[in-house]
Amino acid sequence: MTSLGAYDAIFAADCYRAKFSGFGFFGPTNIIPMPLLGIQPAGLLQTMFESIGAAVAVVNHHGTVVFANQTALDMFAVTRKDRPVSFPDWRQNYRFEDLLGHEIPIEQSAVVRALRGERVESQEVRVKLPAGGVKWLVTWAYPFSTMGLAGVLALTVDQTDEVELRRAAEQLQRMETLGALAAGLTHDFNNILDTILLNVALTLRDRCPPQETRSRLEQISVATKKAAGLVTRLMQFSRTQALQLQTVQVNDVVREVVHLVHPLFREKIVVNTDLPQGLPPSRPILLKLNRS
Repeated sequence: MTSLGAYDAIFAADCYRAKFSGFGFFGPTNIIPMPLLGIQPAGLLQTMFESIGAAVAVVNHHGTVVFANQTALDMFAVTRKDRPVSFPDWRQNYRFEDLLGHEIPIEQSAVVRALRGERVESQEVRVKLPAGGVKWLVTWAYPFSTMGLAGVLALTVDQTDEVELRRAAEQLQRMETLGALAAGLTHDFNNILDTILLNVALTLRDRCPPQETRSRLEQISVATKKAAGLVTRLMQFSRTQALQLQTVQVNDVVREVVHLVHPLFREKIVVNTDLPQGLPPSRPILLKLNRS
């Protein structure tokens, strides 16, 4: 008698005739094999399942999880157990959602649908783990019935990294679109500011306005020039032309950046700079910053 996994009876049906004598959660199941040609597929199949890079699990027709490879255990952050665990009991520890964020009830899960005999297409899901982590998975479920055994073979691939990269690329594309839109808006806004500045300048040349009115016009002129300077910086930032490195004064760059982003700070955020005087101009370097 040899102790093999449930997968041996499934994938080596043409080499074995087996009889199940019990189930173990993610553990081996006792099988009475009749080897042919001296082939012992247990080690080979185990090695194959652990090296394909996908989670493999077997659920019998009673809904009991009888096998899972190490990739499946790591994917769902579980450990091996000796007692049988039903698929519904295991699944209740996780929240499965579709691409729109709607929860997928267990009745609509790929495994349960396959157990009902339905043909199941690949299913993309978002899984919230008990510890708070999130994974994006693609799962398949294939029903089988052979040699008196029936159940479902479930395959799952972790696409969390790919999905996050795709979402980052989509976010970058939206930012580029927003930058192009902002470029057009800032150009129109700059024309409006030019009109205001021109009319203020013409009014100030007139000797008729009283001193109080002239003072207010000067304030309007100063504020409008500041707004025009901000618009100019936004227009420069939104340009998609190639970068041209040139010698700059670091202190001036720091002051300009702080002034540009200052409106984004909350009231309780204070930015203090300690810039040494007399720094020589230097060539800029390109930096890649992250949120940390």
